[in-house]
Amino acid sequence: MSETSNMKTMYTENLTGTRPYMPPEAMHCQISTKTDVFSYGVILLELLTGMKPIDDNNTILYYYLVVEQEVPVREVLDKEAGEWNETHVETLIGIVFEKCCVFEKDKRASMRDIVDLLSKSVNN
Repeated sequence: MSETSNMKTMYTENLTGTRPYMPPEAMHCQISTKTDVFSYGVILLELLTGMKPIDDNNTILYYYLVVEQEVPVREVLDKEAGEWNETHVETLIGIVFEKCCVFEKDKRASMRDIVDLLSKSVNN
């Protein structure tokens, strides 16, 4: 176990999990609390969009649609979930892309920060 900036990172030889929910460092058997933050972001995206995290070509669907193809966020929201408050959704998507599903572990927020950001979003 190594300690970096007050955060412990564990290395393991046998890591199990579902690929779309695992951050890049998990492929190198490095896990930390920020691994969970990445997974949580993927789950939030699933809840918002109703889509699976990857398509049949293993493309990270949300990233491809919203970031690369510049599809408006409102177009990828789960229509069966009812009405969406666009301001809240844009805030949530921002939190997910900028704080949770960041490929570089050191740039990912802590779960405490995510909870604080989501709480502020809901209370505004």
